Amino acid sequence: MTQTRIALIGHCRADQFALRSALGSMFPKAEFVMIGKSADVQAEASSADLCLVNRALDGRFKEADGIELIQGLFSATKPTSAVLLISNYSQAQEQAVKAGAHPGFGKQDLNNDEMRDSISSALAARRDGSMQSQEETSS
Repeated sequence: MTQTRIALIGHCRADQFALRSALGSMFPKAEFVMIGKSADVQAEASSADLCLVNRALDGRFKEADGIELIQGLFSATKPTSAVLLISNYSQAQEQAVKAGAHPGFGKQDLNNDEMRDSISSALAARRDGSMQSQEETSS
């Protein structure tokens, strides 16, 4: 089994720690990459298996928020990684899916079934070559 590479995009240090801790049970040997500026997103995201984008970006980003960053990822080239938005707001999740991301989860869902299901579904779709968003598959 190959090592899973996970990019945490736009998360503060406290959230990085919480996400790494929560994901550690699913991916005990994961390699985590912290991305804190726009200039690193394309290169790092393209080599990751999973990209978890914060709705409220923390760091040096030219994008207004995580949804705009996701739109930029999908407008430049279709990412080969599974991209999910981390947000408690359902409207933000809907916008991210519309932009091309897989359905994500909120920070209140760390360590619960919703988090595991969201990540597992996104990675399964990536493995199957089905990089379509939820919106595309339901139409």
